[in-house]
Amino acid sequence: RFFQISSQVKGRMGAERGDKILIKEGLDACWIAVALDPNWILPWTEIGWILANTGRADEAVEHLQAVSPECGPLDGRYYAALGVALRELGDFADSLAAFESSLKLNPNDMSVAVAAAGVAVLAGDKPSPNHHRKVARHLGASHELERHLEMAKAVKTLLPKVVITKDPGREISRLDAAIRRNPGNAAAYLARGLAYFLKGEDSRAIADLDAALGLNPNDAAAYLIRGILHGYMNGYDKVVSDMSDVISLNPENAMAYYYRGLAHGEQDALDSAIADLDQAIRLEPEHVDAYRARGDCRLYKKDYDQAIADYDNAL
Repeated sequence: RFFQISSQVKGRMGAERGDKILIKEGLDACWIAVALDPNWILPWTEIGWILANTGRADEAVEHLQAVSPECGPLDGRYYAALGVALRELGDFADSLAAFESSLKLNPNDMSVAVAAAGVAVLAGDKPSPNHHRKVARHLGASHELERHLEMAKAVKTLLPKVVITKDPGREISRLDAAIRRNPGNAAAYLARGLAYFLKGEDSRAIADLDAALGLNPNDAAAYLIRGILHGYMNGYDKVVSDMSDVISLNPENAMAYYYRGLAHGEQDALDSAIADLDQAIRLEPEHVDAYRARGDCRLYKKDYDQAIADYDNAL
């Protein structure tokens, strides 16, 4: 009971809030639990989770990989914590393997399925994102999953140019100081905009991306992320504008054609939407969502045979 209250509540709350006192109390409670029962896997796992979510991913991986075999069978929570820690270190392939091990033991964990879909994008594992997306949707994920995948794709376009940890609040504080020291630092505005994006503060993210583009109007990644955010806010004219800028800077960017196609579709410009989705599919022949979106456009145009063909390809 002591462990449950002190560790899981204090440790996780401290990690979410960045509260060092709660983090320390949570870790202390875990170590007390370990001292009382060294073979109990749960406190070992919780220590790894807290470390991974407080900027100490290297310690988390070392700690979790050192867990004694006497702790009994490793459970889904253990592999989920290991997956988070490896993801924070940028070891996306091993992170994906850990998340998949977690799902084998606990196939109904929606949050792990969402995380697996996102890290599969970063790992460049083509079959996995769609598989894990399907599982997560079956378990009830919807908007959360789509946003997670879009964030993963957006981050991938920036790697290794910008590195963002899973703690966007801490990253924002660091970048606040960098911008105060040098208000003309376009890269800092871009990175802070991405951190706000990851945190879900879309208006602040757009303001920072505006600032970044004011300082560097040729940054395709900033246009791409800003365009995605405008789509969340139903600003479809702005999506078309931003994605057109991405395409002018990088004509081979499938994501830009896809999002511009979606925006055209929302404006009932179906021929323009289909033309953009054609380009997205040409550049990325396994772009499942592009086939689905093009099928929707053809359905609205009553081109039923072509719509069915697109849906067949998506399936």
